[in-house]
Amino acid sequence: MARKSTDLKRIEARRDEIADRMSILETELEKLRYEDSELESAQKVLERLAAIEMAAAHVTVTPDADNPDNLGVMGESCGFYSRPDAPGTPPTIGDMALQVLMQSGPQGASSNDILEEIRKRWLPTLMRTSLSPPLSRLKAKSIIHLVGDRWKMGAGNEVDEYADI
Repeated sequence: MARKSTDLKRIEARRDEIADRMSILETELEKLRYEDSELESAQKVLERLAAIEMAAAHVTVTPDADNPDNLGVMGESCGFYSRPDAPGTPPTIGDMALQVLMQSGPQGASSNDILEEIRKRWLPTLMRTSLSPPLSRLKAKSIIHLVGDRWKMGAGNEVDEYADI
């Protein structure tokens, strides 16, 4: 009987040690999860900045003093339009979507096509949720319209008054 009592005490003591160690490890795990979430946020910010810097590296403005309505083609390698309100700045997601749609022709492009093209040309880390709002704003301004699942340029491919997209 004494042996069983001794064995039970050892088991209980060992289980107490394990419980104490698990508590310490759970606290450490919680700290690591918090640090990981902070690093994930920082990584997303740095990836976005890198994408902007990459786009900005290819930007060259060709202003046309004789034609103030000229949008000014920028960046031969990436081919996007400057913003009349901020020449020489990287394009917005709306600007990028417009460029893709202008080059897609009358058949237009699906949201996924636009997303893939923007990722390929400018923003490799662009999330799908970041594309929908600019497309909706362009649609609300009648610059583009949706036919089935295809986005198409508005009548006459007019691309004015989109500086605040």
